[in-house]
Amino acid sequence: MANISTMGRAKYTLTVQDVTNGFFAVPILWDTPFNDTNYICSWSVLDEYFPAPSLDFGQGDIHYKRGDGFIAVVTIPGAAPIVQGQWDDFDEDTPITLTFQPLVSTLYQISIYLHAKTGENSGNNPLDALGSTISFQAETGEFLSVAGPTITALQASPSSATEPIYSTTGGNPITITTAFLTSSIPGDYVDDTSYAVGTFVSTPFTYGELITQANTGATATYYGYVSGNIVYGLVSGVDDFASNWSDAAHYVFTNGGGQTASADGFYNTGATVVQSVSGASALTLNASGTSNNDFYVGSVSGVFDSTHAIIDNSIFAVYMPTGAIVPGVPFHYHISARIVQMPNSAVTPQVGAQVTVEAMASHR
Repeated sequence: MANISTMGRAKYTLTVQDVTNGFFAVPILWDTPFNDTNYICSWSVLDEYFPAPSLDFGQGDIHYKRGDGFIAVVTIPGAAPIVQGQWDDFDEDTPITLTFQPLVSTLYQISIYLHAKTGENSGNNPLDALGSTISFQAETGEFLSVAGPTITALQASPSSATEPIYSTTGGNPITITTAFLTSSIPGDYVDDTSYAVGTFVSTPFTYGELITQANTGATATYYGYVSGNIVYGLVSGVDDFASNWSDAAHYVFTNGGGQTASADGFYNTGATVVQSVSGASALTLNASGTSNNDFYVGSVSGVFDSTHAIIDNSIFAVYMPTGAIVPGVPFHYHISARIVQMPNSAVTPQVGAQVTVEAMASHR
């Protein structure tokens, strides 16, 4: 039986338990069986992600060798994470954009570390903030964005974030951007502001017009309609916090849940503020009720103007700007970023992959 050879092939789908165990076993049957087990066998493993033998697997032992075949034991080594890209900048003072090119379609973990250089930023306001954003293209093709860490004060501890994401191959990068988030708005708080829950039964009021309360005759200035509430400042009379309001054109706002006096100032740090008419919005960074006091905002969306009221949509307080929004002064900061290709685990795409074991044997 010298010089007799044969081949065999088997396909196998990886399971979570295989990855947990670190190995799996695949029976291989020969195309032409031998009469005994006196043969030499060699074999290799391929998976669906690679056209050549994959580095994800190593050849293991041969068990239960018989004339008609054998059982191949394939090991799945606990591979270490692979750093695909990294960036370290220890003295940056401008917004930056970092682009990393992933090598394969698999799970990546992105780590970002941000820290202000406090020793070189004495001229900045303690509330100055820096943020970062991660964007990538997912397996299904859409572009996704993940908000990164935000430093909310120069004296704060370093900020870090870790985001596990999927990324595609074929020229689709992972992008990290940084931006200075802080701005200040000059102005003053409006005293005696209130809000009412309800609905308009006709066309809404116009910003800045005089409105009148039905039962009391009290008049007020209308500042806006935010989160289902009208917000207004009382001009004269006594507000009963119950009646409907109307304007000169006979448009009516029907009280539906009571009317409440607002706090005179922005007392909620982290509240969303929205400007009437322009629709610009931001998050408050300082809690203050002091008159003639600029307040600081971050994560600005849209363009604030210097004319229209800005409303805190958590307590419906009113702030009237006296000038244009002033961007915060850039400052020096550290940034470190890592793009890491994750190893095999029960949550990676390796689970469910189809593996092919190919073998050849020659009889002695």
